[in-house]
Amino acid sequence: MIKHKTPFNVTTWLNIRKEVKDMPGYYFVWIQVYFYDQNFKRFYVTSGIKATVEQYDNMFNGARTKIKPSNKEKFNKILEMLAKADVLNDFKICRSPQSFKDKWNGAKRSSGTTHGYSANLNDCFNAKISELNETGKYGTVKTFEGSKRALRIYFGEKFNKVSLYEITVAELTRYENYHLNKGNKSPGLDFRNIRTLWNKASSLDKVDKNEYPFGKEKFVIKEGEEEPNPLLKEELKKFYNWTPKTPARERAKNIWFTSFFHFGINLKDLCYLRHDQIKKDEITFVREKTKGKRKTKVIKIPRSPYLDMMLKQYRGVGKYAFNFINHNLEAEDRYKAYVSKKGNLDKMFGVITKVLGFEDKISIYRARHTFASKSRDDGMDISEISQALGHSSIKQTKAYFKKFDNDRMKKLQENAMKI
Repeated sequence: MIKHKTPFNVTTWLNIRKEVKDMPGYYFVWIQVYFYDQNFKRFYVTSGIKATVEQYDNMFNGARTKIKPSNKEKFNKILEMLAKADVLNDFKICRSPQSFKDKWNGAKRSSGTTHGYSANLNDCFNAKISELNETGKYGTVKTFEGSKRALRIYFGEKFNKVSLYEITVAELTRYENYHLNKGNKSPGLDFRNIRTLWNKASSLDKVDKNEYPFGKEKFVIKEGEEEPNPLLKEELKKFYNWTPKTPARERAKNIWFTSFFHFGINLKDLCYLRHDQIKKDEITFVREKTKGKRKTKVIKIPRSPYLDMMLKQYRGVGKYAFNFINHNLEAEDRYKAYVSKKGNLDKMFGVITKVLGFEDKISIYRARHTFASKSRDDGMDISEISQALGHSSIKQTKAYFKKFDNDRMKKLQENAMKI
């Protein structure tokens, strides 16, 4: 039997059997550990690095690499963790997969993989934004960047020195009043983002959990309610029977009614819908905005003939069902392409609104609102509508109809006054 100087060997491995989600040609780099004295038992830990085959070869052969700086930094962190865990030298301790795992996880918790979280508000924003960029959550990056800008304006020059401990119930109340006095809505998104940072810093023991400012008998974030604005029956009929005179207007109309006929599917979900998610009788997908969260709900929607028409007219070449976004783009560029598509579509809806003579502007969100309104008018049960919309609770659906009912009462009053 061959005796080895160490009980294990640590190497890297590019897992080319499975591509990174929404990043064609990219794979995760794994660290694999072989334990010689346990019949070559293997243990794997993911590094979090994403790379193509060429980039991986360049990275580990010392040649010039195109790996993004964030990935280089992350790989250096891995080397730091290995050193901190002392797994390359402390042979007496790491003699089993479990002991290696314990060492690795301990180093991971105490190393720079916390992305720079601290008790400082600005540090936490930068850490969170860095995390989100690494995982391709570019839409969420924008929301945290927006909150950071708003708070920088509010705190002024002292922003960089603001501690999470200074984000008290009183300070949160002042920040809310600051917005309300300017005629703005309560900054619910900013509050939720601050809460996320507090929770993360707390989980890493960077702040005292007892100082947490959110929750019952503390600061309660008002849940924002979506304000539905469905098309009227006459408007819906006019829009459906209208014949566009340009391909761009036709595409905008078709996208709107594809959303309407499929339970108000979100534009981003439609753009990112893959061929393999379209089954014989239904389409199944996880909403883009919930991907990466602990609890994700698989949305199932019956397939309609309208979708088949869309596939014939706008079929995508790559993995995406429609040709709205180029699948060959890298994740960040794909997101930019989606934002551009959304902006162009919004402008086209503005043109269509004027052509049809509608008072309120058409939007993709109104397709969802109109579906909900028409479903209730057709006698569909609220629990079924809630399920179709993918709402987390019937309470959320009732909020939709509260606005509908208010609008109807106002319309009845206006009609009564026409004597």
